[in-house]
Amino acid sequence: MSIVANRDIWNAIKADYVNTYAYRICSFLFTLYPEEARRVFGDIEGCVREVKDDAEVWIEKWLPNYFSGIVARVKGTSR
Repeated sequence: MSIVANRDIWNAIKADYVNTYAYRICSFLFTLYPEEARRVFGDIEGCVREVKDDAEVWIEKWLPNYFSGIVARVKGTSR
């Protein structure tokens, strides 16, 4: 597979991860802590914007260990 194809696949995985993570975290926060979440983020869209930024940072940090981390979880070596 070409580097461009790999980059396209990675970008799709990253976008899906970042969006899914942000919406789930914000949904959780606004469901369990609605007043606090509203005070901190304003609304769920504001929360999603901020959490997406955080998710972007973290996915880039764990990218070098992405493959080994998946193998460890799937094969059970991290348990």
